[in-house]
Formats: sequence, C-alpha cells, structure tokens
Amino acid sequence: MSNSDFLKKVSAFIAKHQMLQKEGTYLVALSGGADSVALLCALQALGYRVKAAHCNFHLRGEESLRDAKFCKQLCKERGIFMHQTNFDTRAHAAKRKISIEMAARQLRYTYFYKMFWKYGYAGVCIAHHRDDSVETLLINLIRGTGIHGLRGITPVNEIFYRPLLGVSRMEIEDYLSSIGQDYITDSSNLVDDVVRNKIRLNVLPLLETINPSVRKCIAKTAGRMRDAASIIDRVMEERTGDFDLFSTHRPIFISIALIKNEEHLYLLLEDYGFKPQQIEQIYDNLHTTTGKMFRSDTYELLFDRGNIIVERRGWENIPPLTITATGTYSYSGDKTFTVAEEEYTPGMLLDRGPHCALLDKAKVTFPLTVRRAAKGDRFVPLGMKGSKLLSDFMTDRKMTRFEKRAQLVVTDATGRIIWVVSHRPDHRFAVTGETRSLITIKLIIDN
Repeated sequence: MSNSDFLKKVSAFIAKHQMLQKEGTYLVALSGGADSVALLCALQALGYRVKAAHCNFHLRGEESLRDAKFCKQLCKERGIFMHQTNFDTRAHAAKRKISIEMAARQLRYTYFYKMFWKYGYAGVCIAHHRDDSVETLLINLIRGTGIHGLRGITPVNEIFYRPLLGVSRMEIEDYLSSIGQDYITDSSNLVDDVVRNKIRLNVLPLLETINPSVRKCIAKTAGRMRDAASIIDRVMEERTGDFDLFSTHRPIFISIALIKNEEHLYLLLEDYGFKPQQIEQIYDNLHTTTGKMFRSDTYELLFDRGNIIVERRGWENIPPLTITATGTYSYSGDKTFTVAEEEYTPGMLLDRGPHCALLDKAKVTFPLTVRRAAKGDRFVPLGMKGSKLLSDFMTDRKMTRFEKRAQLVVTDATGRIIWVVSHRPDHRFAVTGETRSLITIKLIIDN
C-alpha cells in the first residue's frame, strides 16, 4: 500500500466514524512502536494538530530508556511537542494486587484522562489497529462474553479515538517503509507469555491455515456486531429508560426494579468493564444490603437503596485546586469555581442558592484550596455553634459512599473549611451585621 493510499484509507475511516476535527488539538499516545509512530505521522500528514504523550513504565530496563529517547527525537524532528511521564509500574501492581499488564493500563489511561482535563485537548488518539481488534474479540470470546464483547475495539470511546482501526499491522509497516520512517520493537511482544501474545503468535497463524483472510473476516464480523449492539442499546434506552447517563464524570444510576434478567444486566454493565463472572455475582446480589461494592478496571459499582450506582474510577488522582485571588478557576474538567468580591450593606439582595457561598471577606485568608473531603474533617455548619465531623454531617444527609468521597470542600490559608461545597458554609465565616465586604464563591457544573 502506497503512502497516499494509506492516508486515504485512514482519512475515510475518520470521516466514517466522525472522529476528528481540524480545529481541535489531539493528544497522541506515542510508545515508539510501529503503530503509534504511524498514527502520529499520518495525523500530521492529514493536517491535524497533534501533540504526543510518552509513558515510561520502567519495565524493560535499557529498552524503556531507548523507547523514551526515540520518541523524544522523533517529535523533535517533526516539530511536535511531547509530554513525558514515568511510572513505577511494579510498585503500583503490588499495591493494588493486580497484574503488571493491568497496572500499566490503569496508569496509562488515568494519565491520559488527567492530560485531557488539564490541557483541554479535543481527544486522545490511540494506535489500535484492525489486528488488535481481532485479538480483542477472540480474547473476549475465550473468556465468555455477550454481544458487546464481540464488537472488538470500538473506534470511539468517550475521549478516546482510534483512527487506525481500519488498517492492518502489515499496512502500517508498509506505510512507514514508504515514508522512510523507522520505529522500535518491544521485545516483550515477541514472547507468548500473555494471552494476547499467544493469540497473536499462535492462534491466529493457525486459523490462517484454515482461512488466509481470517483477520479481515473477523474484523467484518466485529463491525456487524457493533451495528447490532448499537441497535439493541437504542431500543433498550427508548423502551426502559433504565439509567440516567449524565457526563462521563458523574455517576450512572440504574434502578434495580427495572432489571429484567441477567442478560439485561449484562448489556447494561458490559461497557463499564465488568467481566461476565462479576456480572453474575452482581445479579446474584441484586437484593443485597446497601453498601456492597464491585470494581472493574475503570468503574466501581455500588448498591444503594434500590439502585445500582456506577462511577468512573480515577477520581482520587484529581489534584486539589489552589485559588490565589478572585477570578474563574476550572476543576477536574467539568466544574468551574468563580470567586468574586463586592461591598455589602445589610438588607441587600443576595444569592442564597446551594451552589453559592457568601462569606465575610475580613474572615477569609487567601489562598483558598478546593479539595476532596478527608477523614477527620470538621467544620461549624451555618447556624450552629459547635463543630461537627464532616462525615457525620454527610451521613445525616443520607449521602452515598460515592457522594461522600466525591464531596468537595473549600479551605482558606489557615486550613479551616469555609464551605462544604453545595451544602453549607462554615458559621465562623458567616455574613453578619458587621460585614462590610463579601467573598462570593460559586460552583458551576459544566454539561
């Protein structure tokens, strides 16, 4: 396949799935291997604005250092800015008691979400190609799956785009050869020590002895299954309204009373990373007590008072926000805090809504900090004289475990809580008849 033919094929796939826009800037996950190098080069050649991100997992000694050096030089030659980060993958795996492969995946995707929120990228481009999708379908089939698992890898998933899913690994290598671009080879991909490598190195070559076009045929089947799954999803949503899906950063609520059978639950949960065995356990526990939790690699599921609540993992990696002065500040990509100062006279009309805190300026010391609620936090709820544990305050309000851990507080320079966001300001900072100036803090939740 020639250079131009490859670019036309990638461009047509992008257009078919309405992936990318020329006015946006996209982050490309760059490992240095053939797939990611081809993705970076192709998107640049097609006129898209791109920046790169390289993750060093420090798993292969000198090879890991070689990969980072290669990516840095490639981006320098092409005039592309590159973010670089380092992970202690083995320590993360040991701490979470998961496999090295799973630890690397968690670290990688959490980092990509963080970069997406922090820098306002239009999306993150991943270099999965057609053969990767075929391998994924076979892995899911071997482990047991439903219709969604037979879709292979989807072209678009939330903020992630996969422009190379329409081309094979051989076409990628031909493209790089045609433009004279070298790449590096990860030696770990050449050893059949994990399931994916066994399928790539042993199973697929065996299947090709039966049908030389087996990869293309399985890829076509995956495409048909994606179409079928989308039809089923639309019908389920129209007929049952099973859950309220807000933004990707907010919880999903599923009424237990509306779950008809195990397959119904499977269709609802499969896209959130829950494995068949887990979904069986979840179904068996539908009428369990409030508080029981299950975890997939990317989501957590909580039983709470007649509902299943599903929330994305990774919230713990969102750093605190420092507010140095009045102005507008973004937090975690879907929340905005505005801080303003104004003169105050008794009797003036004030905003008393739950997403607004009115404080006496003379009692507040900058900088302010927006952070998650922490164990041992105390404050004096407005209208009370004595302090109260924040955990007790949240329990009194019947907040779920997810809501409690997601609760934000604003503290001032002294470390005291001045506002339990969207619930109650601290009485010690309240506006009184002696107040002359106000500090107004507002939360705006972006849709």
